[in-house]
Amino acid sequence: MAIRQQDATTPISEIAERVGLSQTPCWKRIKRYEREGLIERRMTILNRERLGWT
Repeated sequence: MAIRQQDATTPISEIAERVGLSQTPCWKRIKRYEREGLIERRMTILNRERLGWT
């Protein structure tokens, strides 16, 4: 789950390779974590300075 915490846009193929699973079991595990509430949500962090919000 640390991989997803660092970057929620990491492709399943990359996550699977890094954790030693094939893509399908990796995808199913992530979906199960979402269903069970282990993954609550995905977020986008905006650059406040570049948006002029500072």
